[in-house]
This record gives sequence, structure tokens and C-alpha cells, in this order.
Amino acid sequence: MQLRPGSNGAKELWGEMIPFEIRSKECATDEIREYAQRRIRFALDRFRDVRRVVVSLDDLNGPKGGMDKFCRIVAEFGFASVVVEEAQITWHAAIAGATHRLSQKVARELKRANRRTARARERTREDSGDNSDRQEAR
Repeated sequence: MQLRPGSNGAKELWGEMIPFEIRSKECATDEIREYAQRRIRFALDRFRDVRRVVVSLDDLNGPKGGMDKFCRIVAEFGFASVVVEEAQITWHAAIAGATHRLSQKVARELKRANRRTARARERTREDSGDNSDRQEAR
């Protein structure tokens, strides 16, 4: 996967220009950033209509250690914005957990959006069917 800067700060992801940003204060190395990009690409590869992805990485406790590696992913789609957060002991675990949950949550939201659309279409058909029955009775 190659990510190239675009003219507006976007990077090429999935073969098209999608604004993709990783925010981190000096706590994420290039290796961690590349790992996050790979995991997000894998998690969202099956979904279309990705408009923007922002990943925030933060070390909550600094040098104290503990479960303080925090990853927040905000993915914006045409049907919803999805936010997931994960805190773990290592960066890899936090990113892997967040991307796994992101994939599940996006699938759930997409299913919900499709159900709403299907219900709206069905209501429209029922309404137009009632109108045609009334016109035939005249």
C-alpha cells in the first residue's frame, strides 16, 4: 500500500483520494504509523463510501507504563460517522483492537442504514400503491 500526499493533505488510500490523517504527539514512530495505516486499510477495505479517516494515538500516562496506549479512530462515511477507542499496554494491541472494533461497528451501522433505506422504499411503494388503487376506483 502506498500512501502519497495529495494537494490538500489527503493521502492515496484504496486507490483514490481519501483524507487520511494520523495524529500523535511524539509517541508514535514511523513503524507504528505504518502499522496503523495497514490495519485500517485492511479493516475498511470491504466498505465503500469512506470519506475521511482520522487516527489519534496518545500515551495517557507517559513513562509510568500500564494500560495507557490509547487509539481513537474516527471514520466518516456517507451514512454515518463511526468512532472507536481502545486502550492497551502496547501500541500494536491498541491499534489492532481499535481496527477490529471499527470493522465490526461499520458493518453494523451499514446494515442499520440499509434497513432504514429498505423500509423507506417499502413505505413509498405502499403509498403509491394506495394512490393507484384509489384512482382505479374512480
